[in-house]
Amino acid sequence: KAKNEKTIKELSQEKDLLKQQEEINDLQIRFLIIAIVFAIVLIISVILFYRQRALKQQQATLQVEQRLNRSRINPHFFFNALAALQNIMLNGTDKPKLVKNFTAFSKLMRQTLESSYNEFISIEKEIEFLDHYLNLQLLRKEGSFEYKYTIVSELEIEEIMIPAMLLQPFVENAIEHGFKSFTSGGLLLIDFRLNGKNLVITIDDNGAGIKQKKESDDPTHISRATQITKDRLFLINKTLKVESGFKFIDKFEAGTRVELTLPVLYKHELPHH
Repeated sequence: KAKNEKTIKELSQEKDLLKQQEEINDLQIRFLIIAIVFAIVLIISVILFYRQRALKQQQATLQVEQRLNRSRINPHFFFNALAALQNIMLNGTDKPKLVKNFTAFSKLMRQTLESSYNEFISIEKEIEFLDHYLNLQLLRKEGSFEYKYTIVSELEIEEIMIPAMLLQPFVENAIEHGFKSFTSGGLLLIDFRLNGKNLVITIDDNGAGIKQKKESDDPTHISRATQITKDRLFLINKTLKVESGFKFIDKFEAGTRVELTLPVLYKHELPHH
């Protein structure tokens, strides 16, 4: 009887141990399921977070591109350039000049539209675009200023790429605001040089300084163009993992200098090339 009672007790203890083990196993399974569910929720949350951030960045990029497309060139410039061409046509005295400027106008229009599709262009193409723009401005301003380029010989202007129409807003500011009261004597210097691994572009004018511009002009257009350029360079820096920027320097005695610092990017280094 004692032996049987001992056996029964041992069996009862074994049963209790098995029951406790089953409970432990159930708890482990539950914890494992909870951990898996938590991990899945965490992974989905991380994916959604990064996807949301990517979508916001994409939206910001689209907004910058839309603002850029709306302000490629001040629309008043096109109307004024057409009015100047119309005057030449009505006078009918200089047909070669009319043909030359109409050609420049059509090329400027085409390049402006093309720049909506090409984020980067070569320095050579940018200079060609600026030539058309500046010659039409000279047609409007009747020789109130002149312009010059300085390009170091080692600069491969056919291969090195810069953001399309990056310089035009700064050139426009110099002409429309710096040379606003000029009838002659305006000088615009556009300089391209290398500084280590960077391309430095300087736009220098002898017109009204920054302080005088703020006092005499509505700064809305200048601020908008400056902000769009900042946004463009910020997105380019983030996308290509590079560093670029610009700064204004008030020369005080006469004029303003804009200094842009860009990475030296070749055609084959850009994603779409």
